Order: sequence, then C-alpha cells, then structure tokens
Amino acid sequence: MFQRYFTGVRWVLKNNMWLSGRQIIHLHLTYAAILGTVFRLWVFLRQLKCPVVFETYHAVGMKIKKSKRALSAWNLRLRDGVAFIALDAFWRDFINRYPELLCVHIPNGIDSPVDDLFQDNIEAFRVQTGLPETANRIIGTVGQFRADRSPQEIAKILITVLKQSQPNVHALMCGSGPELVHVAELIHKEGLQSRFTLPGLIKEPRVAMAAMSVYLTINVGEITGIAALEAALCGVPIVALQFDSCHECSDSSWIWSHVKSDEVSKRILSLLDAPEQLAAIARMQREYVVSNHLAEGMYRRYLAIYRCLLDGT
Repeated sequence: MFQRYFTGVRWVLKNNMWLSGRQIIHLHLTYAAILGTVFRLWVFLRQLKCPVVFETYHAVGMKIKKSKRALSAWNLRLRDGVAFIALDAFWRDFINRYPELLCVHIPNGIDSPVDDLFQDNIEAFRVQTGLPETANRIIGTVGQFRADRSPQEIAKILITVLKQSQPNVHALMCGSGPELVHVAELIHKEGLQSRFTLPGLIKEPRVAMAAMSVYLTINVGEITGIAALEAALCGVPIVALQFDSCHECSDSSWIWSHVKSDEVSKRILSLLDAPEQLAAIARMQREYVVSNHLAEGMYRRYLAIYRCLLDGT
C-alpha cells in the first residue's frame, strides 16, 4: 500500500504544472484525498496558480477510528469546498466550526429506474445460482463480506427468519470477501445449506435484488448504501439493521431499522405474512429514491457547486 502512495506522490510532483492548469480537481476516497493534499502543499510552496480543489467525503456514518476521522477533518480544511454524501453530528459540528469552507450535502445518486428486468432474467438468475423452485419468497442482500459490514450478523438475522418460517422462504447473500467463509460456517452449523444460497460475486446485482421479497441492509442513522437504493428502484421493500445505537426506531423513516438483530428478524417475519404491506412499503421507498437519489439530480447539484467555486461565491 505504501508503494502505491509513493508512486502517486511521485506522479503528482511530476505532473504538478499540468494539474495547476486545471479548473477543478475533484477528489474521492482516501487515496485521492492524500494526493490532493500533497498537491495543495506543493503549489503553496512553489507559489503556483492553484485550481479549485474539491472533495466528496464518503465516510459519513462508517465505522472508522476516531483518529482516522480526525485526520480526514484536518485534511478537508485544505479544500476549497466539500460535498458530504450524508451528515451526522460530527460533520455538522465540523461545518459550523469552519463557516469559511463551502460545504454542501449531496446524497449519492444512482441510475434512473430500469424497466428491463424481465421475468426471464430473474428466472435465468435463479437457475444459475441454484435457487430451488420451491423458494417463492426470498430474503437477502448484496454486498461485500467485510468485517466492518457485519456480514455474520446479517447472516444470523436471515438464519433466524428461516428457522421460524416455512420451507418456501429462502435466504440469499450475494458478494464475496474475507468473511464469506465464516458466514458459510454459520449456515452449515445450522444445517440450512438447502435454504441459504451464497453465489459469490454476481454480474447483475439488480436482477438478484428483483428476485427478492425483502432486502436487508445496514443503516447508520438515516444513511443507507448504494445497494439499498438500487433495491428500492427494483421495487423490493427494504429493512435495515441499525448501526447507530443513539438512533430511535421510527415508522416514519423511509427505511425501518432497529439496533437489535432479533427485532429486525421479527420485522421481516411480520412483513412476509403481510404481502399488501410489503407492496405499500416497496412503492413508498421507490418513490423516495426517485425523488431524492437519482444521478441526474446529483449531477445538477455538483454543476451548481462547481460554478459557485469558480465564481468565488
């Protein structure tokens, strides 16, 4: 990893004049953020003309060390502007402490709704992944099997639902990562291999989502991930395990969530027995995403911020 950063720093120093000729340098994620700071310090020392340096900060609500979050906050002070994909108490306080820094909230945007998820696609996916024909109600998720995303906790919720439901209910967790082997061990221990499918990486996540009856995700407060937004566009109702222990469970939230795994399992079980309620939730959540999280709206917000930065307003 250090070799990669070293190579990146060398590239920035070698191409600093070219970078200085850009109007805007837009940074994403840790690697770019560090290199962006190196560039900013370089042009300061050389007294070169510096373009606008702007960063989108993606880690709001993530489980990261306080020291890393503090480093991010220091780093962001060296920007001309910052876009947060979400806001929490820490970053709201940051914005208040640095009013001279142009900070905006621009939620993640995803592609417009797709209408080509024909039943044939879903059936082909079911065959390819080995889903049994008797599985007419599928609960599941799509994501990386990393420890910070608690895939074992997610699997335990799905296992609890399976143990308290009829054989036609099936669980599906798509994705891969270091935690996959541990999830497979949990399923084997419970003897649920025939009712729980782990297909690994998949090419078309939306087809997998469209095959589901309930999608399980992780929320931090009101913050959810890209995959959950895509599931909503597929018309799949979403339930979340809540990572923020201070967040109060509320039926008014666009995604119902709870910090206790048992409560999440109970919620899924109750919804599986209420198809009309499931359909109503799916419609509401899809409408919310269309109104608030499409890529076109995100694109317009970024263009407006670029103009403000270039105009110096």
